[in-house]
Amino acid sequence: RRRHSDGEPGSQPGGRRHSDGEPGSQSHDVVDTVTGNQEASPGVVDTVMGNQEASPGVVDTVTGNQGASPGVVDTVMGNQEASPGVVDTVMGNQGASPGVVDTVMGNQGASPGVVDTVMGNQEASPGVVDTV
Repeated sequence: RRRHSDGEPGSQPGGRRHSDGEPGSQSHDVVDTVTGNQEASPGVVDTVMGNQEASPGVVDTVTGNQGASPGVVDTVMGNQEASPGVVDTVMGNQGASPGVVDTVMGNQGASPGVVDTVMGNQEASPGVVDTV
């Protein structure tokens, strides 16, 4: 879904960073921007890749894909989820190698330099978005 852009191993351009500009900073519980989009309320990411959310606290679309149920992101870059409330893949990559977003919504990541989890879970590598 999004990559860190600090040039560390596995990084890819166009990633998201903490708004304070500090690589891997854990001083904030809220990521203010995702690929440059502003959030409207603390603790809520309002847009992802420019798509608007319909309800506070719910990201309805990711890169233009519609969710089927409120509060559930059904697809990320066209990949289907297997279980309600869980995004299984991001950009079609499985969680096994550096430079790949492993899983989102509470699933554990497996590699350093990768965003391990999203939605309040801590990740373990510097230069990576810690929490959303």
